Amino acid sequence: MNIALDVSSLDSAHLSGVGIYIQNLFQRLHQETEITCCPVARWSRWNRRKKMASHLECWPRLLLGGRTLFEFKPFDIWHGPDFRLPSHTVLKKIVTVHDLAFYEPGLTSPEFAKKRMTLLENMLIEKKPDAVITVSESTRQALIKRFPQYEHKSFVTHLGVDLNPSENSEVPLPNPPLREKSHTRPYFLFVGNLEARKNIIGLIEAFDHFCSTTSKDFDLILIGKPGFDWENIRTKLTQLKFRNNVLVKGYVSNFELRQYYQEAQALLYPSLLEGFGIPIVEAMAQGCPVLTSYGSSTEEVAGSAALLVDPHSQEDLQKGIARLLDKNIQQKLSSKGLQRAKNFSWQNTAQKTKAVYEWVLSQ
Repeated sequence: MNIALDVSSLDSAHLSGVGIYIQNLFQRLHQETEITCCPVARWSRWNRRKKMASHLECWPRLLLGGRTLFEFKPFDIWHGPDFRLPSHTVLKKIVTVHDLAFYEPGLTSPEFAKKRMTLLENMLIEKKPDAVITVSESTRQALIKRFPQYEHKSFVTHLGVDLNPSENSEVPLPNPPLREKSHTRPYFLFVGNLEARKNIIGLIEAFDHFCSTTSKDFDLILIGKPGFDWENIRTKLTQLKFRNNVLVKGYVSNFELRQYYQEAQALLYPSLLEGFGIPIVEAMAQGCPVLTSYGSSTEEVAGSAALLVDPHSQEDLQKGIARLLDKNIQQKLSSKGLQRAKNFSWQNTAQKTKAVYEWVLSQ
């Protein structure tokens, strides 16, 4: 089967959730003998094709209005893995929906939320994809609650983890330190965009209270780029009693990120709503204990291998952080996390995606 995979979202130097998904999905599908997977790019992002190529090790083809490209190659399916579909095409169409956070007030900007709602509703009602892929059952349930007509045309393909592409294993086990320690004091870790839906303010407030109740000196390292509500987050950081114990990092390489996970006391990921939550699996794959939220996809992904808390309760979050000082709890979560992470590989993602392709072509 011939698949046109839209890789337009690989147009930045450093990839986050959706970009990581597209890059790994293409790499695995490209290895399939029964699939010809061709990367394509929309005209609006064609001037950034060099960056796309750097993530793929090949050049994408140009899509013009959803038509011109298909005159040159007889594709069977168009797959929009970043929430978009072409306006005009006779091909079978599949779209991936990563989350519906924009329907929840306060988690994204009103302008962004309105734009995404319009885009989703136009795509599902007007363009009528033949199938919808979601990255968690939680997101699938949220989707069919609003669009029940897709109950029997929606499929879950969990995401994978791969922080060390040079190794054969897709779930690398903890290694000895890669270099000198990444940080001199013991620390807790957060990885992800620094934005409202990640509950950053709730996290740093709970950590500040935790610091006031313990005699030990801990830091909280935030790895990620600023997102929605960053100004309020930055203001709150300056108001913390233990503000010098909270450190904001920007982008770090996979090499560095692995070491941060391996040396952390735990990953703190009390997100309010996630489509999947890649850092949860990344941390588990490196033997790092995980604290995350009840509900949403975070509980679905973490299972019983993480310490679950109510993200809306500062007291519950603070108590959860304190529990992570117990070495027995740390060791138990580390062991269970390593086993849990083995359930999530990009190869599994590709195989489940391939099954959706086959289902669509059989209809």
